[in-house]
Amino acid sequence: MAYQVLARKWRPQKFSEVIGQQPVCVTLQNSISEGRIGHAYLFSGPRGTGKTSTARIFAKAINCEKGPLPEPCNECSICREITAGTSVDVIEIDGASNRGIEEIRNLKENIKNAPFRNRYKVYIIDEVHMLTEHAFNALLKTLEEPPAHVVFIFATTEPFRIIPTILSRCQRFNLRRLSIEEITSHLKKIVAEEKFNIEDDALFLIAKSVEGSLRDAEGLLDQMVSYGTGQIKSENIADLLGIVDSAVFSEIDEAIISSDIQRGLTVIKKLADSGVDLRHFCRQWLEHFRYLLLAKIEPDVKALIDLTPENLQRVGVSAAKFTEEQIRRIIYFLSELEGEMRRTGQPRLWLEITFIRLARANDTVPLTELIGRLEEIEQWLGSGNFAQIPSTPRPQAAKTVPQAEKAVAKPEETKPVPAAENGKPVLTIDDVIEIPREQAELNMDIVLGLWPELLEIVRGKKMALHSVLIDTEPAALSGNTLTVKVRSEYHREALERKDNLSILASAMTVVFKRQLRLKTVLAPAEKKIPAGAENSTAPSPAPSSNDAPPKTEPIDPSIESVRKFFDGRFLKKDEK
Repeated sequence: MAYQVLARKWRPQKFSEVIGQQPVCVTLQNSISEGRIGHAYLFSGPRGTGKTSTARIFAKAINCEKGPLPEPCNECSICREITAGTSVDVIEIDGASNRGIEEIRNLKENIKNAPFRNRYKVYIIDEVHMLTEHAFNALLKTLEEPPAHVVFIFATTEPFRIIPTILSRCQRFNLRRLSIEEITSHLKKIVAEEKFNIEDDALFLIAKSVEGSLRDAEGLLDQMVSYGTGQIKSENIADLLGIVDSAVFSEIDEAIISSDIQRGLTVIKKLADSGVDLRHFCRQWLEHFRYLLLAKIEPDVKALIDLTPENLQRVGVSAAKFTEEQIRRIIYFLSELEGEMRRTGQPRLWLEITFIRLARANDTVPLTELIGRLEEIEQWLGSGNFAQIPSTPRPQAAKTVPQAEKAVAKPEETKPVPAAENGKPVLTIDDVIEIPREQAELNMDIVLGLWPELLEIVRGKKMALHSVLIDTEPAALSGNTLTVKVRSEYHREALERKDNLSILASAMTVVFKRQLRLKTVLAPAEKKIPAGAENSTAPSPAPSSNDAPPKTEPIDPSIESVRKFFDGRFLKKDEK
């Protein structure tokens, strides 16, 4: 007898032999027991999960000579004919090669004929989503009201491509992907029956690589039996499938932690030279760090990760070397890499670039540290104590400080601003604050030279106050009183606010090395003289009434504030 591949030899012949699809099988068995046999069924699911096998078992169960039975006997002539694929009343159609409207017309003509010897004429259409829209429309009426002796069974891997009118006329069953444990258990049964010499770890690796398809697992096992001589090990499976050993990931983890770029690039070179698909390696690398993240978050990670005990131990060791934030950042980089490698023609280049980014990421400052640093600076600016600059320790090696630098005396701390008493504001225009210590003589030249520095300090503390202060100009210095010119009443009111005065006092203490009081004066409005009229003796025109809004019309306070801020004027309705 000719050799029969494992996928056909071990094809299930009863509902009880179908792996991992118990809800579907139980529902079909109950419908047969109760005599509730429908006229159209749709089996959808990934490849290799048992769609066509379940359809054949259902066809045998409803046509069995001893039945209909929940389980076909597989002994009568009808069951044997359906199993062998020679039954004239069970017609299997390939939807990909019979997808046109002419094939559907022929099918509709044959449906009218009664079954030759079975109870039901069963049409099994595989990959039904390949039918054209016109073919589906031609099938609609027949599918909704077929003859009593006809049962349709559709199988598809892409149910979303089937038009809704067809879906609404079928009983739909979704067959799921099989778990690694279910596939491994079935492969162990085959190995025991066939007397193959293969390690359990190799079976586990086969089950993991087929993505839930039992047929693919059986085909791969068949291939490995032909490939291996003696005992088949997991290394043989890895060589055949191009799977990277977990020890490689442990080595590249060490290279990232130690920022050893040469070591990591050497690993990548070995992978490329050995013919490993680098795109597939990228997916495995990303999955590896998913395992590390799960191991970092959940101590009992065995239920979440499909790995052998040896590899599970390696994951635990590698996870201990990274922080959770580092793992999340690496996953983000590898996700970007996976997208780039789909589009690029040089996957090795992008793989090397990403590794270098990961290895050098240890030199960056963590985001939490930066946030803490900013919060400390914010508190320092708000306190007004500028004599002591905050210093957040950085995670780096301590530098040797020369003895001469250690001997430099620390600057004297600024005298704190006195607190409010009896409800009186801390600072007002009339307050005179004593000079805390002896300073060099201060004059207007020094004030004008240090004024930009004062503006920079104010900008760092309050941008709104800085925008007002840039429109002012130091005018005079008399003792401890600094007089500044302001453009409008709006500027004067803004500078004389209690909170702004406090900020200005602190800033002037830092810049001018003494505490001053602030006095504001309104600068005179500039008069515009028309060109050629400098020597004119004509009397000056009377002040225009347009500089203020009409007294009879109330004006919004916010509009008035804007006018004062921009030193504007109101126009008449007929004025352009």
